[in-house]
Amino acid sequence: MILFCVISICLNGQLTVTSPYFSDSSEDSYQLNYGISLCDPEKGNYEEAIQFLTTEGISKRPKTQYYLQSLINFQTKGKKITHQIIDSSELNQKEKQLLKLWLFAVTNNDDDYKIILNEVLEKYKDDLDLKKIELRKILQDRSELIFRVTDFDSLSKSIQKIQNNRNLSKNDQLYFQLLKLDSDYYVYGNNKNLENLRKRIILDYAELWKKNKLYFSKKYSRLVFKVKCENSEEYFKITDELEPGDEIFEDFHEIYFGQPVASLVGSDNKKYSAFITKNPLYFGDHEAGFDLGKIDWNKSPKEVETKEQFQEFIQHIENLIAKFPGALGPKMTYLDALIKNKQFVYDNDSELYQTAFLKKIIDVFALNQRANFTNHFDYFRDILKTDSPEIKYNEYYKILFKQVKIKNEKEILDYLALVIKEFPHNKNLKIIEEEFSKI
Repeated sequence: MILFCVISICLNGQLTVTSPYFSDSSEDSYQLNYGISLCDPEKGNYEEAIQFLTTEGISKRPKTQYYLQSLINFQTKGKKITHQIIDSSELNQKEKQLLKLWLFAVTNNDDDYKIILNEVLEKYKDDLDLKKIELRKILQDRSELIFRVTDFDSLSKSIQKIQNNRNLSKNDQLYFQLLKLDSDYYVYGNNKNLENLRKRIILDYAELWKKNKLYFSKKYSRLVFKVKCENSEEYFKITDELEPGDEIFEDFHEIYFGQPVASLVGSDNKKYSAFITKNPLYFGDHEAGFDLGKIDWNKSPKEVETKEQFQEFIQHIENLIAKFPGALGPKMTYLDALIKNKQFVYDNDSELYQTAFLKKIIDVFALNQRANFTNHFDYFRDILKTDSPEIKYNEYYKILFKQVKIKNEKEILDYLALVIKEFPHNKNLKIIEEEFSKI
C-alpha cells in the first residue's frame, strides 16, 4: 500500500535549465521534475525513466514514485489505460482526482485540465496539493506560452495569503516561499528596470538556501544561482562559494536537447528503427545531423531506398503505435516516414496511405491539445504530391481532406467518433470533425 498520508510531494512541471525556477531547487521538486523531463514526449528517454524509478532518491519518496510511474503509463499506454489503473488503485477519491489533474497539467493537456480543475475546485478548493498544482501550472504556462498575460502581483498576493492563513509544515512553508519568489521574479522579468527587485529576490532565496541546505538540491540550486546572478562576483558575494563553470550545464544536456540521435544512428534506417523501439518518447527532424562539407542536412534515417524497405519500416512503426498507444513519438515518426518516402505513397497506394496519414494526424491532435489546427501543421502541405503557390498556408488541410473524403468519408468519421469518445474535451478533434464534414 502506498503511504500517501505520510509522504509529501511538490507538484511541478518540467525542469528548465536556461530559466530555472526557485521552487524546483528543493530536493523533492528536483527529483520529481527530473523524472518528468525523462518522460517528455519529444526528447524523453523511456529506458532511463523506468530505471529512474528505482534510484534511491525516488525509492524513498513513494508518492513521487507512484506519480512518475503514472506519468510513464500516461505517455506510453495512454490516458484510458492509465485512468483505469488509477481508478482500481487503493487511492481515495480525492487522491485519484488530484493525480489525474496533475497528469493533465504536466502533459499540457489544457482542455482536460481546465475541466477537471473546475470539478476539483468545487470539492477541495483549499487543498494544499491542489494549490501546488494550480500555482505551478500558472508559472509553467507563462514560461511556455509567452503571449499569455498573467497578473503576477495578484499571484504573489495569493501565495502570501496561503502562507499567512495556514498552519503549514516547514517543507510546505519553504515551498510556497519559493513559489512566491518565482512569481516575484516574473514581475522583475517584465520590467528589467527593477534591478533592486532582482537583487532582493536573489538575496531572499540565498537566505532560505543557507538556513535550509538539506532541503535543497545541491546541483540544481547551484544552477539557479549561476543563471540568476549577474556575474561570478555576485555569485560569491551571495553564496560564499566560487561560481561553477559552464560544465554545470552538461549534467542537464540530454534533458534539454534529448539523446544524441545523430551520433547513435546517423542515416541508418535499421539503427533508427532499433532506437525508436527502445524509446517511444522521442521524435524529431534532421536526426542524422548536418554535413558541413555539403552545407546541408544528412540523409534522414526515415528515408529508405525500396518499397519493400518502406513497407517494412511502416509496419514496424505501426507495431510500436499498437504497443505504445499513448506515445506521441511513433505517430509523429509515421507521418514523417510517409513524407520522406512520398514516391512510395503515390505509387498505386495513395488512397491507403493518405487515409492512414489523416488518422495519424487525428491521433497527434488528440495527444497534443496545444497544437493549432489551422496554423501549426506543415504536414498537410508536405504530404501533397506537388505543392502550389496558389494554396493558402492555412488551407492545405482542405486538399488532404478532399482527397480522403472521396472514398473514405465514413471510415474517417467513425474513427473521429471513436477518438472523441476517449478525448471528449479535446477542442482540436471537434474542429477536425467539423471541417472534415463541411468539405
